[in-house]
Amino acid sequence: SGEVAFERAGETCGLVVWADAAQLKIVFGNLIKNALEAMEGKGVLGVRVERGKYRSQPGIVIRVKDNGCGIDPALLDTIFTPYVSTKGERGTGLGLALVHRIVAEADGRVDVDSVESKGAEFIVWLPEHSST
Repeated sequence: SGEVAFERAGETCGLVVWADAAQLKIVFGNLIKNALEAMEGKGVLGVRVERGKYRSQPGIVIRVKDNGCGIDPALLDTIFTPYVSTKGERGTGLGLALVHRIVAEADGRVDVDSVESKGAEFIVWLPEHSST
């Protein structure tokens, strides 16, 4: 069917967040799975980790970007609402709602930028935790 290229960027050394590791695996597992499905087996999946700010509060920004089909603009405002799915019969509409809940419980934020037929980028911001 094709080939997926994985691009990783950013420096993770010394970056610390205060969150449940198992829950974060669910967050990024869902985002990566959705990206792979949107790309239908071919394209570029990028993950970038960096220090960044949200509403002037410093933290860690993780971006998961694909060049798949993108998200219907009509769904963008409700994409994190339970039972809203872009996958029709194949989706439950719970994955992104769960991502949103987990990130919110870690005092973070998740947003999406999408251009239909060009791809989507999910941006997760988590407060940085001092390791000292």
